[in-house]
Amino acid sequence: AAFNSTYQRNDDGVPALFVGDSFFEGYVEITKAIDDGTILALSENPILEVTVEEGQAFGDLSGFIGFLIVLGAGLLDGFNPCAIALLLLFIGLLVNAKDKKILMMVSITYISALFFSYFLIGTFFLSVFDKFADQISVIGVIINWFVLILCFILFSLNFYDFLQARNEKYGKIKNQLPKFVQKYNKKIVKAFTDVINSEDGKGGLFVVLGVTFLLGITLSITELVCTGQIYFGILYGIHTVGSGYAYFLLLFYNLMFVLPLIVIAVLAIRLKSVVMISNWIREHLATIKLFTAFFFLAIFIFFLIRLI
Repeated sequence: AAFNSTYQRNDDGVPALFVGDSFFEGYVEITKAIDDGTILALSENPILEVTVEEGQAFGDLSGFIGFLIVLGAGLLDGFNPCAIALLLLFIGLLVNAKDKKILMMVSITYISALFFSYFLIGTFFLSVFDKFADQISVIGVIINWFVLILCFILFSLNFYDFLQARNEKYGKIKNQLPKFVQKYNKKIVKAFTDVINSEDGKGGLFVVLGVTFLLGITLSITELVCTGQIYFGILYGIHTVGSGYAYFLLLFYNLMFVLPLIVIAVLAIRLKSVVMISNWIREHLATIKLFTAFFFLAIFIFFLIRLI
């Protein structure tokens, strides 16, 4: 990728041979340049100075390992207590609905709205990164220092929360939605569920699903304070792999993000109670916080090595 950028080569295919200030691609072109002596003549000149973009995070995410990193980050973000808590609150207010099929459709619509919102948010920021790629490269060192400091803070907060959750001191957990946002979200969910519960039977299904979709979009924005911590780090990392593949990674990140929510919704509806799910989340909250802390620690170490 660095060679392609330096030599202004658009095709990422192979084989490609960079010689002096030129490049040759494809078997036919390379063999022809060898036979007519073009490559030999150009080899007397040094190649152009190739540098890796300072804005690139997480190393190269274009390979299979990078793909697994994106999947893992999306799955980890999906277990974010903020997103799960809102889902359980929403289902808890509807779990006594008579028609479980409608409840399942409502839950799917809500989760789909989250997926749609986060994908659009990711698309927006990827386009911003692409538009200001040159500026990002110029101030790459500043960005790296900012990410380094931010990741250390997030590592510290999540590790602190891990210690508190392990000791069952849940009231002392720091890395969560602010109290006023939590109260605001609860009021929104209550207002939306009142509208949903007021619709009788399948005659108002369209209204119910429409209201649910709006609820999902609204809450996806308010919970970005929590879920956006990992998300924006990944977005910053994948914007360098090429626009087409970046959106492919973005798609799978968000699929993994909603996967835990789908499983939890199914279990909560079948069990007809959110209490058991809530208890399971609370029992494993320390593990979730610990994995999140390690994630930010890994990013911190990566950027620290780059800057030393």
